[in-house]
Amino acid sequence: MIEAGGHDVGLAVPPRPAPVPAWRRPATYLQFAMGGAFGAAGVLTVIALMDRASGLEVALIAVALFPAAWLHLLVHEAGHALAGWAGGQHVAALGLGPWRAERGSGGWRVHRADHVQGIGGFALVVPRRETVSTLERSAYLVGGPLANLVAAAVVVALSAVLGLDGGWGALFGLFALVGVVIGLVNLVPFQSGGWSSDGRQLWALWRGWPEARVAESMNRWAALAMLGVRPRDWPEGRIAVDEAALPQSIADALRRIRLLAAIDRGEAGLPDAEAAARGLAAGFWSGPDGLRQLNAGLLAAWQLKCGASPEAVEAWIAESEGGLLDQTAHRAWLRAAVAHRRGDRPEALARLAAARAALPRVIDPASRAMLVEELAVLSEPLGVKDA
Repeated sequence: MIEAGGHDVGLAVPPRPAPVPAWRRPATYLQFAMGGAFGAAGVLTVIALMDRASGLEVALIAVALFPAAWLHLLVHEAGHALAGWAGGQHVAALGLGPWRAERGSGGWRVHRADHVQGIGGFALVVPRRETVSTLERSAYLVGGPLANLVAAAVVVALSAVLGLDGGWGALFGLFALVGVVIGLVNLVPFQSGGWSSDGRQLWALWRGWPEARVAESMNRWAALAMLGVRPRDWPEGRIAVDEAALPQSIADALRRIRLLAAIDRGEAGLPDAEAAARGLAAGFWSGPDGLRQLNAGLLAAWQLKCGASPEAVEAWIAESEGGLLDQTAHRAWLRAAVAHRRGDRPEALARLAAARAALPRVIDPASRAMLVEELAVLSEPLGVKDA
């Protein structure tokens, strides 16, 4: 890897902006509507039960409203994953609230992480080939809402077959109603916390919006990464779209691809790489939580390659904590490199060992190959035999 010349690029973490008042956030009104729908469902259920169930049954069903919502979130993400898997794609990670299940070279790993604002859960499905058809992409997007609606229908049918009444009948009905609400709401085109709903992504896909074309290219690059093709060998990360019209998360994704490829080619100091890095930094706090941490980790690596001060690199490393995916191995390498630059050999060795231990957590072979190379380069001046 060729570093950019050992100068401080002056790309500091921008100050966190003042929070936007809740009444000015569109997501607030969506959450209010969903909360009202769930609340109304609970109230109507309780009223319907008052003459047919005991007080204890009524209380238990009212309490069951939120567990039913979380169960349907699990059903929703499982629906996405199943639809993607049925279409021949690779299920790389699942998230529900603060819980993560990620599949690296060491197999599946379940762990607790920070909750990502704007989404209740996610399913990361990566294509196994470069081209994914519109129908396959649509099936993945519809899979989540459809799973909620199917689960609701199954519960209603089961309740009817079993002849459930009273408390149990109301409990089954409540679960079905929550599923219908979550399924239909996710089909509405909207954005929350920088994340696009399934409905918005479907709308963009079938209307041919620029963000859908970018998403198609992102799928192609993700497929290459899973095949072990490194970013330096990916097609040029420039697409004929008006980037100013793209949602923040999509525009940042393009910048990440360009910066990652530049770093992998040893071109971190070139103007295109710096433009991508400064673009990521400029919109850092307006990007969606979950992806913002990926941006921070990449910016820390770019600063390191540009010879920025250890303090500047560490500031970005700190912002990479959390997020959608586990960056433990990447952060350990960065901290090992910073410690080496400071002349702290014991700390550098400890971080180097931690990075190697965490390598099996890396999801795609291309990122793993890049990191293995970086660890080998760092091992030489530390006098460590590459393992």
